[in-house]
Parts: sequence; structure tokens; C-alpha cells
Amino acid sequence: ATCSAILGTLLLSAGIEGYGFIIGVIGWPTRILLIICGLLLIVPELITSLIGIVIALVITLLLRSKRKFDIRQPQ
Repeated sequence: ATCSAILGTLLLSAGIEGYGFIIGVIGWPTRILLIICGLLLIVPELITSLIGIVIALVITLLLRSKRKFDIRQPQ
């Protein structure tokens, strides 16, 4: 429960700040989802923690893969 609460606090702060440690700068739709994930992880129940972790992992993986493909080639 403590680990999920700490992760929830990190996701909540990333959503509020608009910047994630691994992700970088975050847009508004993603920020809203991260705030929801953070709140789900802070609630001390297994199902809400699992839902929050899955959504956060999907967001992180999608944003990291998007950033890899956004690198512009020099001309």
C-alpha cells in the first residue's frame, strides 16, 4: 500500500506540474489522465491500484515511443 501511495503521489505531482521525470513535458489530456491515475493509486484498494498502474504504464510507454519517433533527421 505504501509503494502504490508513493507512486500515486509522483503521478499526481507530474499531472499537476505538467512534467514527468521519464516522460518529459506533458500535454493537458495526458496530465488529466495522470492525475486520475495518481488518485486511483492513492486509494488503498487493490483494484484501484491495478487500474492506476495499468493506465500509467500505457501512458508512459506511448509517450516514450512517440518521443523516439519524433527525433528529426538533419537535412
